[in-house]
Amino acid sequence: MRFKSGVNSVPTVFQLIHYFFTFGLLLALTGCANELGAPAAIRPWQAIRVIATSGPQEGIALLADSEHTLAAWPGDVQTPGLRLLDLSQPGEPLILPLGTTPRQASLFAAPGHGLQLLWLDQTALGEIRLVGALLGADRQVERGPTTISTQTVSDYTALYGRSGNLLTFWVNSGEQTSSLYFQEVDNAGRPRQAVRLSASAARPSAAFDAQGILRVAWLEPGPPHQWTIHYAAFPSSEPSTGVDTAIGTIQLEADQSIESFSLGTDATYVYCLWSIITVRQGSSLSTTLAGLSFPSTDSAATRPLAFGHAALVGKNLRWPALLSQAGSFVLVAVSATDKATKCDSPLILTLTPNGVNAVQPVIDNPEVGAIIGKTALTLAPDGRLHVAWPILRENGSAAIYYAATGRRAP
Repeated sequence: MRFKSGVNSVPTVFQLIHYFFTFGLLLALTGCANELGAPAAIRPWQAIRVIATSGPQEGIALLADSEHTLAAWPGDVQTPGLRLLDLSQPGEPLILPLGTTPRQASLFAAPGHGLQLLWLDQTALGEIRLVGALLGADRQVERGPTTISTQTVSDYTALYGRSGNLLTFWVNSGEQTSSLYFQEVDNAGRPRQAVRLSASAARPSAAFDAQGILRVAWLEPGPPHQWTIHYAAFPSSEPSTGVDTAIGTIQLEADQSIESFSLGTDATYVYCLWSIITVRQGSSLSTTLAGLSFPSTDSAATRPLAFGHAALVGKNLRWPALLSQAGSFVLVAVSATDKATKCDSPLILTLTPNGVNAVQPVIDNPEVGAIIGKTALTLAPDGRLHVAWPILRENGSAAIYYAATGRRAP
């Protein structure tokens, strides 16, 4: 894979490869710690707890405020719907009667201590749409499920806007090309009209910087195995078409595919980070991270990010989740696989404009045969970091783990 500073959605074959990579390696995993159950935490992370046992999950949505830490995730095939758990209180997850086959859940605050949920789901017509629901302070459904997108959706991202409304960016599932749309959802859960931002796009990502400027990036397919990174900044938080610029290209090899793409910010820089799956005939799959950074005032001054930190040598890294910071770095949660032991574990990376300068492991005794899915990371107002990750064991059982730091982030 080559990155040059300066399509369609990922082919179905790579979706199949993803499942092969996630589940097929179960047969070969050896050499990790032999005890099942919650692993031991490495400081500054506190005791790790199992918050749920359920079917394999795509990922978990986390939301932390000054009083509560909430987690939401889709149910399994046998018991669909969305799960919601207040991690600051004892008790079992609340099963919300929402969703037919929900996936990619997101969780946001709403007025009056309520919540807004977003997810992708199958509608009555058998199409995948972006769907939402509004919950009251008692966690009962007040509105929804409400179909938000006006078209079928292959991917989306969303964030909390200045006005208290949700800003969603979704990609439709076109036969030839997939377009990027912006759509606002008010704090009562009502969608507004969608606006097309780009005629050809994939993997949208967005974040607010420390100055409150909305920054958005996405990928555009080009010649075979090549993707162009598009970027736009919106000081008014009102996205419009025709203001984006190409800031680089990603050139893949024939046996490579982009697994994920994310944007994040610190006080003065913008970061784009992506993970690559490589599939070579006769060998196991491998995953790597790549990325770029540039000053928030000059998107033409891009530089590649370095991932040669000693603690990352010999590891496959997947699904980066960026946590924007007001300081001089961003935090990135990744799922890491040790190539020698085949053990999976979550890692927290500290990313500066030049690359990774610190690596913080969360656990010190990975389970035998445990494969970790997408790791979620959020920061509470009191400075505590919260992390959650799903695992799948050799016997097919699954669990969701959760941990938090002390009063200060690592």
